[in-house]
Amino acid sequence: MRRKIVSDTRDDTIAWLKSSGYKVIGDSQVNHFMLDTGRDGASVIAAMKAQNIYIGPTWAIWPRAVRVTVGTPEEMMKFRTAFKTVMAAPATPA
Repeated sequence: MRRKIVSDTRDDTIAWLKSSGYKVIGDSQVNHFMLDTGRDGASVIAAMKAQNIYIGPTWAIWPRAVRVTVGTPEEMMKFRTAFKTVMAAPATPA
């Protein structure tokens, strides 16, 4: 049951991200996914933290990508709201 909830929540979140013009890296089949933010990933992580949403980390080979762990459906709705706010703001350095 829990796997189904995580899978459905992940797929729904990824579909929202893609329909909103964001790039998800790969085809996740697990409880997290990689998201290319198009900006410095560390600054996106910091901005999300300011919204009380914790994501990350980044890697040297993917400085614009962040790892997002799938939470509950309610948590992922909060992620969407915060991510939309962060990405609507001008990019800032890390």
